[in-house]
Amino acid sequence: MLFLSALAVLLAGSSLASAGTPCASLKGRELEKYNSLGANAVKLYRDGNFTGAISSLVELRDICDEDPVIVYNLARAYEKSGNCNMSRFWYEEVMARDESTFGALVEAQKVTAAKSIARLEEQCRDSARIVVECEAGATATLGEVLAGACPLKGRVDAGQYALTISAPDKVSVTTDAEVRPGEINRIFALPLAGFVADSAFGGLHVVCGEGLSTVAITNTSGERQELNCGSSGEQPTGDYTASIADRGVDVAFTLAPGSHTELHIVVPAPKEVQLEMVRDDTLLTVGWTFIGVGGGLLAAGAGLHFGAASMRDAYVAPGKVSASGVVESITQKDAQSKEDTAQLFDTIGLASAGVGGALVIGGAIFLLLAEETVEPPQVSLSPTNDGVFLSYRSAW
Repeated sequence: MLFLSALAVLLAGSSLASAGTPCASLKGRELEKYNSLGANAVKLYRDGNFTGAISSLVELRDICDEDPVIVYNLARAYEKSGNCNMSRFWYEEVMARDESTFGALVEAQKVTAAKSIARLEEQCRDSARIVVECEAGATATLGEVLAGACPLKGRVDAGQYALTISAPDKVSVTTDAEVRPGEINRIFALPLAGFVADSAFGGLHVVCGEGLSTVAITNTSGERQELNCGSSGEQPTGDYTASIADRGVDVAFTLAPGSHTELHIVVPAPKEVQLEMVRDDTLLTVGWTFIGVGGGLLAAGAGLHFGAASMRDAYVAPGKVSASGVVESITQKDAQSKEDTAQLFDTIGLASAGVGGALVIGGAIFLLLAEETVEPPQVSLSPTNDGVFLSYRSAW
């Protein structure tokens, strides 16, 4: 192939000619894609974009892994990018190649690979080889240093990593992985569980107390259905509200996919109870205090009001009545002064009487409130380990 020759000349030297034609089985569009990726890898490598070249080379190897040049060039590209671990890994893959195919090319590559491995062993002493065995179609991600399709192979620095296995329509799993130096770390991942469809069902069993025959459940869409007490069956998963007819009691619960939920409903029959009569000493104290102060203000206000009236009766403008009943002459100024004083007493008296009356009324209200209190009806809803438990207590 033209691609093989170009890449071999670019990265391995013109003397590394292919002894045969790898990936000869590729035809049509697959062959076109292979050659296009190869040409792109050559361009990216020449431009110094080693990360891009690595990406194209990995795609090439996924299409056909027969070409020894791709493996060798992956090692070279990783070394150029500064990734000692993965460069060493791919040089080791070169060393593991069978020389029976493309013998001269592979033999020449191994000479260079052996020298490179010796050099890289000094650069990344803590390097460890790792193999993650996981289901086909899944992707493995080891921290932020290594990722790829399963099975995932490579080299990383020894240490602790978060290993994530993911796949389309599957539940991803993340675990801790310890990678030890000087050995091949092989990790086996269990198959991933599939997602449960939104339309999955959960089991529901209705348990009722005495006096109940049916319970209504309503989903978030407003769809309501009556369930007989003691019935069991499957319902679509989701959030529900269980209601007790004519009792005004409801409680929310959730049906999870594949779960079994028991709905326990107990509603004791209402019973007559004796209302407890109690007195509130604080309200009594406040009430009597208001009445006492209010009564005093009311009396004082009345006294001032009637005193002002008497003061006005003692004067006849423009004179005043003497002790003998004779009207004596007074000035207009004195008459006005006496009238102002009477008006002031009258205003203060009426205000005091008003405030006092309000306090008396307020005190009476506090006394009434302090007489008795009644416990109101109560409703309690409480979850249990087995499901949902409703209790209802009323009093009248």
